[in-house]
Amino acid sequence: QELKTVTFSRFVASIYACCVLVTFLRVQLNILGGCMYHGEMKTDGSVLHISSDVHKEYLAAVQYFLGPGLNSLIELVQEKVQASIGSVSLKEKVCPEDIDRMLAEIRQAVEAPSSGAASTTTAASSEARLPAHTLVTYLLPPEGESTSTAGDSASSDGTRSGAGDGYVGRLMAHTRDVLESADFRSTLNSCVECAFQLSSVELAANIGGADSGSSVTRLPLARVVPIINAQSHSLFANNGDGLITPLMSLDLLNQFSTNVYEAFSHEAAFD
Repeated sequence: QELKTVTFSRFVASIYACCVLVTFLRVQLNILGGCMYHGEMKTDGSVLHISSDVHKEYLAAVQYFLGPGLNSLIELVQEKVQASIGSVSLKEKVCPEDIDRMLAEIRQAVEAPSSGAASTTTAASSEARLPAHTLVTYLLPPEGESTSTAGDSASSDGTRSGAGDGYVGRLMAHTRDVLESADFRSTLNSCVECAFQLSSVELAANIGGADSGSSVTRLPLARVVPIINAQSHSLFANNGDGLITPLMSLDLLNQFSTNVYEAFSHEAAFD
């Protein structure tokens, strides 16, 4: 029973983590790219040069999600998995549709807004599949706990060189604003829907391949758990078999990324 909970938790948390990483990194890269383009196109005679140290520190912000943020998400998923399917016997025979229902129940529990942050409108509630009020706590440290570098500095030719701590702080503040936006929430939700659909199709094929003697495959849950566990390890593959490639190809994510880049390539966005 414990293995069942661990396996479902790993599978669900891995799907969420893949979606979060893809969307978060696209936000970072397009904010940084937009700012670099704006710096190169300045018309007042100055040059904005973002140093490699600033690049590294800003992009390293993803380490928070890969550490404390992901641990918190996993704990939440494990709690909801145990509550949703903890009582299901390993001897119970299940088909792919049954697994879909289990995953849907787990998702509903994980993605439901917390009782302390109820939405004030029906529209807001319908948009908050992954609640924005908790999502940022997984992605970024609390405000005021940002990383720092050696501070703003200038290069020998008088150009701004990275702007150190102050510049990274401004980048992170803008990043937090983007992550808290309705557009980001909508984009992430689309990635999550796509990822679960793709994973469900592959899981159904894998379960079907384990028993060719019936038109509707039903296996003891104990036999399905290893199949789910094996699929969990392939979710992050970047060879076309995982989720990375199809998620990166989503039209909504590409359009959102373009909008972020264009917003930060204009002078008013960052000066």
